[in-house]
Amino acid sequence: MTSHAHRRHRETSLHPWRCAYHDGGGLRLSKGMMRTQSSSRLRFTTLDELRSFIDQLQSSRTSTTGKWSLGQIAYHLAGAVELTCASAPARQGRWRRWLMWPFRTVVLRFGPPRGVSIPAEVQAQIDPPVESDASQQLARLRQSLERFERSQGPPPAHPKIGPLTRREWGRFHLRHAEHHLRYVVVHHDGEGQHQ
Repeated sequence: MTSHAHRRHRETSLHPWRCAYHDGGGLRLSKGMMRTQSSSRLRFTTLDELRSFIDQLQSSRTSTTGKWSLGQIAYHLAGAVELTCASAPARQGRWRRWLMWPFRTVVLRFGPPRGVSIPAEVQAQIDPPVESDASQQLARLRQSLERFERSQGPPPAHPKIGPLTRREWGRFHLRHAEHHLRYVVVHHDGEGQHQ
């Protein structure tokens, strides 16, 4: 393995916030963090932690290891959150919720699996354009999470796993964010750039 390849492997296999600590419910970077860290094992337990991580991304130099830039990832996540802010009666009945219980449990615990298709009308609202400004889209994501927490009334149903409570939607957004933000690498020495 060449030195460049070895360095790349090391960057993408590090624990994301091994030296992170919690401060008042939020996630913070400690001074002992390594120079470059991947988010491949990212895990959020609250929306406050996700917002704190977004704030860290806003002030850090980043790159990504997947097909999307940070701006595209934030655009996609913000669009998904915004779709759940409105109050709407669930279209599926209780039988649908009971039938989808095993799959729903897996998704809310481990995140959405790869390759699951969603309706075209939903896809059109969350597919990111190539030119997605990271700073703008991270701010949009943060605002959408705050709007989601202020939302009241029954939320819309998920197009695949059926009706979800607002609390369950919150868990879904955490797993969804982990799934995409694990491709973000945070640089602490000025390398990388907001994408």
